[in-house]
Amino acid sequence: MSFAKLYETELGQILVKLDEGDDGPEARYYFVPKDLGVCSVAVNFKGEDDWEKADRYFKTITEEKALSVVKGVLETIANN
Repeated sequence: MSFAKLYETELGQILVKLDEGDDGPEARYYFVPKDLGVCSVAVNFKGEDDWEKADRYFKTITEEKALSVVKGVLETIANN
């Protein structure tokens, strides 16, 4: 079972890690935008069978999905 995925993208490296967060299991995306330090955003899972849900979600993450998540975060930052 893998717990991390690393992608080389047009925006640089994106690391996605399946881990225990403060509120339960999470899939956390790490990236380094231009002119900023390391940033991260997480998808958290709570409730019954939370690790199963987190694992199922993690298995669906592709380079395209990771890039889409990071682009969405960067758009939000740029618009605020």
